[in-house]
Amino acid sequence: MKRIFTALTAISAVMLSACVTNTGNAAETSDTGYAVTSEYSEPAEETFAERETIIKGFEDDYVPETAPAEETAAFGIYEDVLLGNKQFLYVSGNGTEAVNITDVPKIFDPDDEYMKIWDISSADLDNDSSPEAIMSVFGVSGDTGGKLILHGMNGEIYGYRTDSRTLIDLKTDGTFSYSAPIAVNETGIAFIKEFSENGYTTENIAYSDGETFYIENTPVTEEEYNTAISEQNGKLGAAVYDLTEENIRALSE
Repeated sequence: MKRIFTALTAISAVMLSACVTNTGNAAETSDTGYAVTSEYSEPAEETFAERETIIKGFEDDYVPETAPAEETAAFGIYEDVLLGNKQFLYVSGNGTEAVNITDVPKIFDPDDEYMKIWDISSADLDNDSSPEAIMSVFGVSGDTGGKLILHGMNGEIYGYRTDSRTLIDLKTDGTFSYSAPIAVNETGIAFIKEFSENGYTTENIAYSDGETFYIENTPVTEEEYNTAISEQNGKLGAAVYDLTEENIRALSE
């Protein structure tokens, strides 16, 4: 389903505080109040094949935009993490903590029993010629979820949480649309500039508050801004797959 970026300005639901502050300049992530607890683990009998494909709170006819499989980067370095055979280092405002893939739903909302990893996609978000794995995580209400990014660095796999306003309509080139908190009233196109052991930074390509318009931090006309948005909307979307063992192994070959 084609997701139209310009519809972002109509968002009116109250959402979580952003874990990434997106401004005209690069912004460092901050993630507080969602530290993972080591006590939690999903029931042992649940397998990837048994995970719900459609999560409560989403329309059954929702179909993410996809790209041909041959154009999707393989998940090779993430296979063991995605299959639950290896932990990754979750990065939050409290530092890093080794967690398992089954801990991911509780990172977003420990009280929502419907919180699940819904699907997974891949794109080179920071343009370093190595793909990231991006998981969509949502629960009963939808707005309490977001994305969990896996990034390989220094021989380790790091995980970074985003909220539901970030990585909207992810493209194969790693660019995406975003919506700032309602009080800020900013929407735009961005990319991830850099990952680190402390978080990641984003950089805006184009953004607007509805009255002023910018491309690469330079004021432009509304027409020029809309042209940039149209070009972004025309890009091919990153392929999206159900998080199943079969898909993980196929994408890792």
